[in-house]
Amino acid sequence: MKQWVAECFIRAPTEKEKMEVTGSYFDMLVNMGMIQHIDVDYSNAVLYYAVNHMVHDLITSKSIEDNFITVIDYSQRQLRLSNKVSRLSLQFGGAPFATTPASTGLSQIRSLTFIGLMSCFPSVVEFKLLRFLNLHIWSDQPSTYFDLRVICEFVLLRYLQVTCSDTVYLPDQMQGLKHLETLEINARVIVIPSDVVHLQSLLHLRLGGGTELPDVTGIPRNVTVPSVANLLDESSSPPKSVMTIELLPPICRIPEWIGQLNNLCILKVVLGELLRDDIHILGGLPALTVLTLHVQRRTTELIGFTPGAFNALEYFEFRCGVLRLMFEEGAMPNLQRIKLGFNSHRGEQYGRLLVGIEHLSNVQEISGIIGSTVGAEEYDLQAAESAFKDATGKHHSNVSIKRSDIVVEEYGPLEKQHLVRGKHPSTSSEHTGSRKQESQQAIKQNSHNNSQLISRRSDGKKQASVELRNDPRSSVQ
Repeated sequence: MKQWVAECFIRAPTEKEKMEVTGSYFDMLVNMGMIQHIDVDYSNAVLYYAVNHMVHDLITSKSIEDNFITVIDYSQRQLRLSNKVSRLSLQFGGAPFATTPASTGLSQIRSLTFIGLMSCFPSVVEFKLLRFLNLHIWSDQPSTYFDLRVICEFVLLRYLQVTCSDTVYLPDQMQGLKHLETLEINARVIVIPSDVVHLQSLLHLRLGGGTELPDVTGIPRNVTVPSVANLLDESSSPPKSVMTIELLPPICRIPEWIGQLNNLCILKVVLGELLRDDIHILGGLPALTVLTLHVQRRTTELIGFTPGAFNALEYFEFRCGVLRLMFEEGAMPNLQRIKLGFNSHRGEQYGRLLVGIEHLSNVQEISGIIGSTVGAEEYDLQAAESAFKDATGKHHSNVSIKRSDIVVEEYGPLEKQHLVRGKHPSTSSEHTGSRKQESQQAIKQNSHNNSQLISRRSDGKKQASVELRNDPRSSVQ
């Protein structure tokens, strides 16, 4: 749908209205059965759609007949492009010697989609009038990076999506792209443009995170690489029309400017630590309907939710190594679904997991996800499951529990002191003798394991991403 808007197929006074009109057209195609949904996400919104092969063949045939788009695969090397081609799709796949067909000029092309190896990618310098650029590139050379710094010269560009198996090199600044609405880089990013959050036409932003330069030949080592989280935290004038934000690299706290986004309806964020001020900022968002919080540092006290906040919230997901939540009467009055994730720990005494859960009167479904830290035995998992069942027993809704991988958690300073002394803050003093010694060893191993998990998350993947989307349905390609 973002492509429809980027190519100016939709006419409406504002960008928000364009997305609404686009969504209505898309829904019409779904209702007609031409497009079918195949998967849904946490909020029952459709994640993936499929087109029936007969419909796909009809669309392809009609598009070629009307010269709407030209599709070329690796076998069509001798084909010569017409000067009337405005939309070009090069589907080379893994063919190692595929080349772009000859043409008297490529400057007239407004839309380009490329699927293939990096060595087969044509020079984008020729495509001066591009409005839409969608690249799916696989590296076929060792120690390479995909250089996209030239992209800042495409002043008419509205949509850029790059999926690459290697590192992507973006320009230092993108202020010349005044019409850019969608920037999505599904790859490791070397340089995050310093002005990316100040592009006022931007509706959708997704960047691969990275805070240091990889050792790649030819890349200047004196480049300053700001993290995505820092850029967003320093932004004083974020796009006010944004309706969806995903902050997937761990950030220290919720940026204050998020409280200014009155249209924000979906927020997914990974936090190093959850503070009371963060809850205050989020609770004041008038349109927030979906909230997902993943907190890395273990909470040491109850996190309270009071009346008058989160009035529009319908879905709430919270994951933390330790679960301690309190809901006062009247809190989250429109909440319908809640998903909670925490870890089982060796010898832990579970108390006050979900204080006041019965006050969430409109909740229809409660889901529990329980991870197992190193050292936790089967009876520790059973104890965690039993505690969760007891905590939700006062609620009338359907309750489901499943076991999952460990919820990434980080210890605070006080807990680290306990670990150094061989004590675990959540372990009962009644556990003595050999059980206590086993617990101490397990906790130390657990701490080491968690630090490794966090290290792999921040350094190993280098794929943390930030996403700003104008419409929940804009995730549909």
